[in-house]
Amino acid sequence: MTSYETVSIDKQILGFCLNADFFGRVKNIIDRSMFDREMRDIFDTLTFSHTKYAKDLTKSELSSLFNDRNPAMPEATRNKVHETIAKLDVGNADNADLHLDLVHNFWLRDRARLIGEKAIDIFTGDSEEFGELRRLIDTVEDGRISDKTTYTKVEQDLDMLLEEEAGYPDFPFSFDLIAENVSGLDRGNLGILFAIPEVGMTTFCCFLAASYGKQGFKVTYWANEEPAPKIKLRIIQSYFELTREQINAFDYSDTMARFVVERHLTSVGIYGIFMTYYKSGKPKYRKPKVKHVNRFTYPRDNNTYADTEWVKMMNLSMEEIVEESKEG
Repeated sequence: MTSYETVSIDKQILGFCLNADFFGRVKNIIDRSMFDREMRDIFDTLTFSHTKYAKDLTKSELSSLFNDRNPAMPEATRNKVHETIAKLDVGNADNADLHLDLVHNFWLRDRARLIGEKAIDIFTGDSEEFGELRRLIDTVEDGRISDKTTYTKVEQDLDMLLEEEAGYPDFPFSFDLIAENVSGLDRGNLGILFAIPEVGMTTFCCFLAASYGKQGFKVTYWANEEPAPKIKLRIIQSYFELTREQINAFDYSDTMARFVVERHLTSVGIYGIFMTYYKSGKPKYRKPKVKHVNRFTYPRDNNTYADTEWVKMMNLSMEEIVEESKEG
């Protein structure tokens, strides 16, 4: 009876990679992140050797090269590395197709790990990279593997890239004068404003914060010149498009009615102009525009209304109106 120790698939692949020709066929499929602990350092040593010398390696040569490249490694860790190298097996060179199938399965296993980790991060709120998760799933959906999984070759020309990849910005500008030239900002963008003093940079920033608030975004404004309450008031003025005097004499019931109408329109599926899709696939719309119409009230002594055949002016309190409605 013959006994043997089972060798894990990652150690098997490291053994196959002692062969320079095999390493050249899989170097764009596997990378160091697919291995654990000391096997990552072994893979780095293999990559260095095949890149510089392009020759097959023996296990003894691999150990010597590893020591030369890692002179300060702790002895305990070095011993683990040498134990792992001693268990590597280059395999039968005639079984190259079998070896490539093992690399394929190893790659699929690693993609399953990445998909699981990414999905957990999204579920727990630590990430919002739905696009990256979709890309990982797409790479393994049909069960095929290419020889370019560690990089992407872009073959589209500029016009195709602009049409397919540019799309609408994550944070569009609502001011047409700007939007005609710069449509908006994307996540990760940094915008810097330069201007001489007293031309309205703070006013513009307040307007920008208010416009993003209208689009449903959460906005944080850091101010280092004016007091925070004053900045907040300016943002509120811009949001409602009202002066301070108009805000003081404002009929808030009209504004609440407008907000209720906007919410109702959204609840029944009536949206503004379609813009684009979020990275999650959800459609993005502009908020429906609801006109604010001022109501005019007149003092009782200056009543401009007159009785008609169908409409009579009443001078009754609400309680009296309720009582009359009960009687009639």
